[in-house]
Amino acid sequence: MPLVQDRELRIQGSMMFADEDFKAALSLVAEGKIPSNEIATTVLPLKNASQAFQLASESTHVKVQIRVS
Repeated sequence: MPLVQDRELRIQGSMMFADEDFKAALSLVAEGKIPSNEIATTVLPLKNASQAFQLASESTHVKVQIRVS
């Protein structure tokens, strides 16, 4: 908080999704209306994290995941 006070910073929160949104999304996946196995377009191991971030910055990928295990 001292940093916020000293620099007179303003912090503003926002809520992107409500509880109902998550419930609706889970229902769509459970009903098979959303092909959840196709959402992640690329999954890379942790050692390829820099490549994953590069791919994520391109518009050709929906979601790039980094597998930690």
